[in-house]
Amino acid sequence: SAGTGKTYTTVLKMKKEIKDNKTYKTLAAITFTRKAAEEIKERIGIVNNEEFIGTNDSFVLIEIIQPFIYDVYGKEYKIEIKPSYNTEDVIQNFSDGILKIKTSGLLCKYEDNRKNFPFELAIEILKNSKSCKRYLKSKYSRIYIDEYQDCDYDMHKLFMYICDELKIELFIVGDMKQS
Repeated sequence: SAGTGKTYTTVLKMKKEIKDNKTYKTLAAITFTRKAAEEIKERIGIVNNEEFIGTNDSFVLIEIIQPFIYDVYGKEYKIEIKPSYNTEDVIQNFSDGILKIKTSGLLCKYEDNRKNFPFELAIEILKNSKSCKRYLKSKYSRIYIDEYQDCDYDMHKLFMYICDELKIELFIVGDMKQS
């Protein structure tokens, strides 16, 4: 439940894992807000900058979409991609989203907020890019996800693919009472 120390306990586990790590692999700490990500960074203290600590959206953009979209969709996608927060930059379907990236470099959201284009795109890239799979498998030993009850279907699908197919361990924290 709220206030029981879920994030505190998770941060202690991450600190211990970072301290005890004797391999080249690292961890990712993912949450829903920049404020929560900054709080996790502060609680962990100085890290070696190999860990990823950030939001769900920034994880898929930085670790999957930006570096590997061209591997699946071609050289014309080797561009800087930025998320669009403009409510007028919504898309209707997946192919509209791919075209929007190609023509404007913007990663947009669906008009239907029950669907999540960035996560649909990330799983499509992950399934079709051997380089992306190798990268994530070689970089991460574990991914920590805070506030998991806030994940939508597409987020859950991506994280389960990472766990089941790439065999990267997940440590998820959530509150069933808030889901």
